[in-house]
Formats: sequence, structure tokens, C-alpha cells
Amino acid sequence: MFFQSAARIPLVNLGGGCFWQAVPRLATTIFRATKRRLKTCRWMMRSIPSIAKSRACSTAPQWSLGECFMTKEPHAGARWLLKRWSAACRIWLLGVVAGCLTSGWGCAPTGGPLLPEGASGLASARGELAGQLRTRPGFEFEFDLEDVLGQPLRKQDFRGRVLLVDIWGTWCPPCRQEIPTFIALNERYGPQGLAIVGLNQERGNAEAGAQTVRAFRKSQGIPYPCGLLTRPMLAQVPDFAGFPTTLLFDRNGNLRLRFDGYHEAAVLQGAVEALLAESLEDTAVEPASASAPDAAMPGGSTKKRDD
Repeated sequence: MFFQSAARIPLVNLGGGCFWQAVPRLATTIFRATKRRLKTCRWMMRSIPSIAKSRACSTAPQWSLGECFMTKEPHAGARWLLKRWSAACRIWLLGVVAGCLTSGWGCAPTGGPLLPEGASGLASARGELAGQLRTRPGFEFEFDLEDVLGQPLRKQDFRGRVLLVDIWGTWCPPCRQEIPTFIALNERYGPQGLAIVGLNQERGNAEAGAQTVRAFRKSQGIPYPCGLLTRPMLAQVPDFAGFPTTLLFDRNGNLRLRFDGYHEAAVLQGAVEALLAESLEDTAVEPASASAPDAAMPGGSTKKRDD
């Protein structure tokens, strides 16, 4: 039956849950599906002779599609087809809207605001991170590339500053949700010695990925540099769990914290403040731990990419 075949049309990819960005894709999918169905309808209208059988098609919904078309009233068959198509489209669109509501309706990222300096929530977050700052993740992470604007982007250039590296993708809802937090951190703590770098995993070739990141940076007002992540860079992260992954380095370039998945602004803010409070001398002689569990906080959420 037509209704059953229409209901099996796969839902359009919403691009990570952003409804308004998905509207063009949704419209294109509906247009293509409708075009296929209209071609089928025209073929049936031409191929099936209008044999006088009955004029009761429009009032007898129990008839099959073929029986409807084999009447003196071909328009009755078209009405039957349109009614089934409309019902399938309504169910389909309801499913699309439900998916939008569960994965994030708006396009704009929605990370939480920063806490005032000296807030109790920050003190609590810094206390929870104290043990992780002492143990450290047991691996090194380096990068040397060009950002999406063609400028050099090297880890060594950030020595003397606290460095936050965001491994993310514009297609990833939890990643986009953290962006306002990183923008706010950059604005408040940049003058105090914080630097932020985004390393993006994007779909398509390098040029298409760079264009996607440039457009997203412009639309969201991201002030810090972003470059395209490579496989060798990603291979440096052991047991990579998904996107986003946040790495925090002290002023000497030592990796101190690793966060897997989305984290609240208070956690990231507390980590940044704790590292900014350290000096170069505080971190210069501390050896890295040979093996330590990662710093993923409870409640973190990651987004695996399906390649």
C-alpha cells in the first residue's frame, strides 16, 4: 500500500538537532519524495484504462488503489491517493518535530553563564578538581597546523598561558552547547592568561570543513582560533570517548585535565581558575603521572560520530 511505503521514508538528517538549519534539507526531501510519487501516479493514470466498473470509488474507502483507478472517475483515484499521501506526511512531520524537541530546537548554542568570581559553586568545583590536578592524565598532546583562516596554530606558541583545547564538531549538539561557555571564558579570563583553541572534526574534504567552521565562527562570534583535527592528532588521545573532549594545559604546556563530553560552565570555570592561580614555577618540576584515569566528570555526555 502507498501509505505504508510512504511511512517507511527515512527521516531527514536534522544536522545535529538544529531545526532551522534542517528546513532546507527537509523541504528538499519532501519535494523529491513527492516528485517520485507524482511520477508513479501519472504512470498509473496513463497505463490503467478507465473501464466502466463503478462510480462508487470516492465513497468506498475499502477499495484497493487499483480498483479506484479502474473506474470512470480517474479523479476519484487521485483523491484517494492524495488522502493517503497527506496522512503519511502528517505522521512523518510529527516525528520530525518530536526529534527536534528532543535534540535541541534552536540553532543557537545554549551553554550556561559563568559564575561570579568567588561564588560558592566555583569553590566547590575547584575542590572536586584538586585531586585530578595532582594526578594528571597520562599522555602528551601536541598540534602544529594552520587554522581555518590560514594562520599558524601551534601548541608551543601558547607557552606561558593556560591553554584550553576543545575537540569538537559543528555537527555535534553537545559541542555547540559548550560554545557560549568557551566564549565567556575567553572574554573574562583571556586578559588573565587563558587561551582557547578549537580543533574540529568536520564532514567532507578539508576545504569544505574549513568553510563550515568559518561560517559557524562568524555566526556565533567565536573569537578564538579553530583548526581542522587530523587523525594523527586524534590518535594522541587514548580511549577517545567522543565529542566534545576538552583538554586543559598549564602555563608550562603540561596536560593537566581531560573532560570527556559536555560539562557545566561551573566545572570548566573552576578548572580554568585553578590553573590560572598556578605560576610557571609551580608546574615546571612536577612529573606527569604514568597512568591516571581521565577527568571525565559525572553526568558528562558525548556525541559519537558515525562515519
